Amino acid sequence: MSGGHDIAFYNGQVAIAHMGGISVFDMKTGAIIREFCKGVICWTIARYDSLLIGGGLNLCVIINKEDCKQINLGPKNNMLWSTALDLTGTLYMGTQEGLYRVNAGSDEARCIGLKGVCIKSLLIDDKGRLWVGKFNKYKK
Repeated sequence: MSGGHDIAFYNGQVAIAHMGGISVFDMKTGAIIREFCKGVICWTIARYDSLLIGGGLNLCVIINKEDCKQINLGPKNNMLWSTALDLTGTLYMGTQEGLYRVNAGSDEARCIGLKGVCIKSLLIDDKGRLWVGKFNKYKK
């Protein structure tokens, strides 16, 4: 594994998003237990109760125990930077190309705003409001 980008604890294990996918390790032995998104540059990973959600280049994965649901993120070269899950199960994704949403039970990601803007961080507060942090290029 090379190029670790993000880390999360999941069911007594450690999950790492890296240059070649997402790897889940046993915390005691350090052995790899499972791998997801092999060959995909993965940038983010987060735990939401029983779910592990992560991904990177053109891909988001929702991992629930042994199941792994993949959601494609168009357009080409779109990078997943951050995720937020609300109480209804709606998944919000901050990407290189805008703010995306996947409704609970759906496999389709749709851009819902800030198209073409790099969204680096997301947060849902205790009132259910979605906060969005965008990346601004510095101009000289």
